[in-house]
Amino acid sequence: MKILNYGFLKAIVYLPWRIIWPIRTIGRENVPKEGGMFVACNHFSLSDPIHVLYSVPRQLAFLGKKELFGNKLFGGVLSAFGAVPIDREKAGIGSMRTCVNIVKEGKGLLVFPEGTRNKDDDELMPFKGGVSVMAHMAKAPILPVLIYCRPRKFHRNYIVIGKPICLDEYAGKPLKEEQIKEIDERLRNEMLALKEQVPQKFRERYERNREKIYAKYRKKEERKRLKKERKLLKKQKIEARKGKKEQD
Repeated sequence: MKILNYGFLKAIVYLPWRIIWPIRTIGRENVPKEGGMFVACNHFSLSDPIHVLYSVPRQLAFLGKKELFGNKLFGGVLSAFGAVPIDREKAGIGSMRTCVNIVKEGKGLLVFPEGTRNKDDDELMPFKGGVSVMAHMAKAPILPVLIYCRPRKFHRNYIVIGKPICLDEYAGKPLKEEQIKEIDERLRNEMLALKEQVPQKFRERYERNREKIYAKYRKKEERKRLKKERKLLKKQKIEARKGKKEQD
């Protein structure tokens, strides 16, 4: 597993990943060349961290639930890509400290301020406030990043990187609730403004086809949901039969 390092994996995965996900990046020059930072991005799917890793010209860390690291090979790949295992059942202050410590070491950490994946549309969901608090604790900037629309295989998309948001004005004092909301609102507005940097022709074409795209996406999600329900029902039936045999 020692051969699996960030640069090696990024290099061998780059070409097939870019063929499947032809995403272009705008604003790479806005990424600080050194120092800790929180990279705040909207969240659509499990593949988002890799999309952002290929767009930001610096090594990034990101969080992953510890169950994903159960398999040694897959866990090794995740670790090489910069994933840090966390226990979601015990998430809270401990996870926040882990994030703050990573950034204090001078590293970049990818975070999703919405707190979960957006499975409904491509509008920004409400922010949870965690990024603002952690950036204040780490005395680090927040780099706003926007995935323009839900990534689709073999379809053009854009990732836009904005200028870092510094929180120096809040330094030295604990953040109040209204200040957390203020920082969240600023971050949200910065991310929304990044949409304007995407080529107008692409935006217009996407808006024309948006309803059709999401109708197809919702059908796909419904099929996945039904498949999951059938698997669960089958499992319950098998367990019921086993329980009946044990009773007999």
